[in-house]
Amino acid sequence: PLTHQECLALLASSSIGHLAVQVGHYPQVFTVNYRLDGQVIVFRSNAGTKLQAADHANVAFHVDHVDPVTRTGWSVLVQGMAEDVTNHRADPNRDRAEALDIAPWVADGRSHLVRVIPAHITGRRIGPGAAAFWTLDAGSYL
Repeated sequence: PLTHQECLALLASSSIGHLAVQVGHYPQVFTVNYRLDGQVIVFRSNAGTKLQAADHANVAFHVDHVDPVTRTGWSVLVQGMAEDVTNHRADPNRDRAEALDIAPWVADGRSHLVRVIPAHITGRRIGPGAAAFWTLDAGSYL
């Protein structure tokens, strides 16, 4: 199991994650590059399916690292609400998100700033024989 601080440190150590949203009747997962603002995930997006499904909706954000040779790694899951703050003028949250200077990998002008505000952050280390999943909010094994 990972502590809350370990989860945040691992989230801060990475820059690629997977955003899961509900589109119609099915979940869809989008790979995005991101930065961490305290405990908040921030990424850029175009207008379209991902942004429309995420804005003011419950989402999941997953980041992990796995070494197949040693069969070790870690996994962090953030569950929360996504919010497009692009048009929030005079909003300190938008200003902080803008100051992160997130450069999208795709050069198509992804002009929307999206924040994922966490409700739950869970994580675990993956290793030989590791089978339990720790929930930080409940403080118990699942």
